[in-house]
Amino acid sequence: FTPPVDEDTSHDQILRVLVPQDDEPFIFYDANKTGQAAFTGFAVDLLKYFADEVNFRYELHLHKGTWDDMVQQVGRPDTIYDMAIGDITVTAYRELVCDFTSSFFQSNYRILVKRPATGSSSGLFQFFDPFSLGVWLMLLVFLLFSGVMLYFLEHWHLRHISPGLAETLWVSFSTFYSTQKAEKITSNYGRFYLIVACFIVMVINAAFTANMTSFLLDNDITLPYGTLQQVGNEPVGALKGTATWRYLKTIQHLANLVDVPYNDAVSSLESGKIKVFVNNEPSQKYLSLQNCSVAISGDSFHQEKYAFALKRSSPMLARMNTAILNAWDSGYIEDLYYRRFVWNDPCTTKASDTDALKLSNVGGLFIIVVVAAVVCLIGHFALTHIQKKRPEFGKWALCMDTPPPLGEIEDDARASRSGLSSVRSRLEGPLSKLYTTLNSNSNN
Repeated sequence: FTPPVDEDTSHDQILRVLVPQDDEPFIFYDANKTGQAAFTGFAVDLLKYFADEVNFRYELHLHKGTWDDMVQQVGRPDTIYDMAIGDITVTAYRELVCDFTSSFFQSNYRILVKRPATGSSSGLFQFFDPFSLGVWLMLLVFLLFSGVMLYFLEHWHLRHISPGLAETLWVSFSTFYSTQKAEKITSNYGRFYLIVACFIVMVINAAFTANMTSFLLDNDITLPYGTLQQVGNEPVGALKGTATWRYLKTIQHLANLVDVPYNDAVSSLESGKIKVFVNNEPSQKYLSLQNCSVAISGDSFHQEKYAFALKRSSPMLARMNTAILNAWDSGYIEDLYYRRFVWNDPCTTKASDTDALKLSNVGGLFIIVVVAAVVCLIGHFALTHIQKKRPEFGKWALCMDTPPPLGEIEDDARASRSGLSSVRSRLEGPLSKLYTTLNSNSNN
């Protein structure tokens, strides 16, 4: 559908159009170019479409002031400008100054924040990331302590045949690899401690696997300030003279509001001048994709509508509204959105929201190890003391695994040696005769 052409909208009519300077990605301005070629972007493409539909020509003029100033300049009775384009928010205040076309775009506000550093490395030694340095050191201490603990428990149990320190250290370290070395531990106290140690190892292995998987697969990050309420009294950046500034000032009542030009938003966030920057979603998305040091945080809020501003009683208004409806019906605006506002993410290196597991997260496990060691030591010394006072008690005591005294073992060994000597003396005579007989037969 093409509206009929009247005398006020002939192809010879040239409209003077104001264009804001900092309005990316709706409008891009290249200072190295002149004339119409210096302006590109979503709003410029849409204006070209309307010019073809309504049949008018235009010339673009750069406006370096605020959005409110630009709207007022178009709405003045003595104005020389016919229109202003860009992401101009339709508000009741601005409706008193000039006329607006039908809305051609809707967007919500989004919060832009500085992307937090995670300290996560990437490369040959990334496998160390799941645990902090404190946890790795404590694991080493735990394994050495367990090896020494098992050595003493076994040494007190069977002094004459107990495994050496190197063997018990190997048992301790092998628990991480499920190596079957448990048969080397024969004392009940040693086995009890080994059960506790294996439980600790099971938890540590599960934590390492979960954290490592998260480091390798999770590409999202936890960002601060998901809502304006979370910002508190921190400085909030916005462009003064815009509908965004007025919303934050009069509706949200933010006291610490800082005037930050759009092109200075990233540097202000990186330097800490502001904690968040508020703007419409396409503009925030464009900034976050151009600068990987910032990111959009939280959900969208407060929807606003964008339109072109026309001077009062402009004969172009009705025809522009019809052209906007045609653009929606034909899918041109939707296609233009995907061409201008859908970008590939160049921030290929993303941080993980998974922090390294700290000692404060797993300190309770090592406390369990210490408690188990203390219980084993107390139990061993207490049972040893009771056996010395009441030997008969040791035969019925729970977890009784103390071997016979060393003297009894030596007596048994001497008895065995004397028995072997007696058997040998009794066999020497018959064996000597048999040897003599076999020797004589061989001579014959």
